[in-house]
Amino acid sequence: MSVSNNCRTAEPVSIYPDPANQTLTISFNANETGDGYFELINDKGQVVIKMSIIYSPSITVNIASMPEGKYYYVIRKSNGQKLKAGGIIIIH
Repeated sequence: MSVSNNCRTAEPVSIYPDPANQTLTISFNANETGDGYFELINDKGQVVIKMSIIYSPSITVNIASMPEGKYYYVIRKSNGQKLKAGGIIIIH
């Protein structure tokens, strides 16, 4: 799914599939450079996955052991600036 949200930046990001069951893929513009991190947050506001990322071209997150439900993701630059945020549903 292509992500659209209130965090407006020039950094195009796509998160798929949605809903997801085994893995979640985050794709970035291949021309992007730099580092940052990805956070997956449960409905209680707890960060359940945090991983460093390089903005080219994609990363895959193993979510097979995660409980079903709605989660939120945040992609940040290394300085903490939010680039993108949105929701994702995990089903098994």
